[in-house]
Amino acid sequence: MGGETDIKKNSLWNSRAVLYLYLAVIFVVMFIWSYVTPYLDDDWVLRGASAKKILNDGVKDYFYWNGRFFGQSFTRIVLAHGKVISSILTATAFTFMMFLLLKLSKTYTNGYLYKYRAVLVGATVLIFTPGFAQVFLWRSGIGNYLFVTVFHLLFLYLFTLDDPTNFIVACTSFIGFVAGWGSENTSGAIILFGILFIILNVYKNNKLPVRKVVELFTVICGYLCLIFSPGSKVRMIQNDYKWLHTNFFKRSLQGFLNVNSFIYHHVMFLTFIIVVISVMIAALFFWKEQVDYLLGVIYIISGFAAIYVLSFSPEGYNVFRPYLGGFILLLIGMFVLIPKHFNTRVQNYVWLSTTTAMLIFGFFYVTAGIQQSISFNSELEARIQYIKTQRDRGAKLVKVEPITDVDYNNSFSIGNVFAELYPNKTYKFPNNVYKRGFKIDVELNNR
Repeated sequence: MGGETDIKKNSLWNSRAVLYLYLAVIFVVMFIWSYVTPYLDDDWVLRGASAKKILNDGVKDYFYWNGRFFGQSFTRIVLAHGKVISSILTATAFTFMMFLLLKLSKTYTNGYLYKYRAVLVGATVLIFTPGFAQVFLWRSGIGNYLFVTVFHLLFLYLFTLDDPTNFIVACTSFIGFVAGWGSENTSGAIILFGILFIILNVYKNNKLPVRKVVELFTVICGYLCLIFSPGSKVRMIQNDYKWLHTNFFKRSLQGFLNVNSFIYHHVMFLTFIIVVISVMIAALFFWKEQVDYLLGVIYIISGFAAIYVLSFSPEGYNVFRPYLGGFILLLIGMFVLIPKHFNTRVQNYVWLSTTTAMLIFGFFYVTAGIQQSISFNSELEARIQYIKTQRDRGAKLVKVEPITDVDYNNSFSIGNVFAELYPNKTYKFPNNVYKRGFKIDVELNNR
């Protein structure tokens, strides 16, 4: 008996050691990747803010432009103290996000890490995240997406715990309020998940989990603060006046078609969705009793809700960033539906062969994307250094050559959110942010 206990303790210790190594590697890689990523466009305006300015600008955004008080504030905090601090914060948030994914996907459970699953979770995030650089590397994007996603996942983890302490309940309520005030589509999907999870609890236990109802209520409160913000209304009237005056059913149908078209034209995201649906069907017919099937389906339903609610939005459906929350929920649901061990040799063979093929493909796909990203970063860094040099020499106007190596479909390059300068139009974006960032006029060379 004592020998079995020692073996179990050693196994748990080894799992924790591997987990720490896994997370340490992720942190180092993300720190370096973030540090070598240049500032881009809005970064020049948002950087270097004091705590007072961060708070004041967040309040101004809420009332006059954007209801995402927390997301915008997280972005300004990241950019407040230079590249090193921003890279540390980015790496820390991404690493914590990965830890929460391991927990929620049942890859790290009861102190034990399923190592091959952990590799696959990491690879899935790297290979299939829509617009990886937009949400995890671009400093102006990570506040609204990476940091908000951490709050979403932390709430889900605490919300799904059994018998937490009163302190944990209080923390969950606060985190839920921030998560609700996170993003219009994903925060709504988190609320949907909470409702379905409570219904599932009632179905299993014949008892209403009052604690979960209270925690979910705080998410709803935060969400109401977001969607009824004065700034969101101002922005919609200013930017989407025509959409507001279009028939609801007509614009909703068009929005649904727009979302489908966006997914169709981005093969990696479409492939991921096909895999998720295939796993859900396979789990139903072949290993339903080995997994928590209903929980996995709830995650997947919530993920699709986060994606398709964009059909009712005048903007956002045609860029990668808003799809992050839906992707993350789909990822969790898919892995919840994949058993730790398969019962038949055929199932094991299919599992190992398909995942190995995915890892091999992912290796070449990611390295090719990073190669192009390095080329774009080099051009952008050269432009930045040239502008600084000319400014230090006393120039009032700097004309620069266009950036040539831009791939808007490369998920691993911030080039997919790059906006080129205009010639002779210093008042337009992005010329205006260059002017505010460098304190001189910057234009594209018109030759």
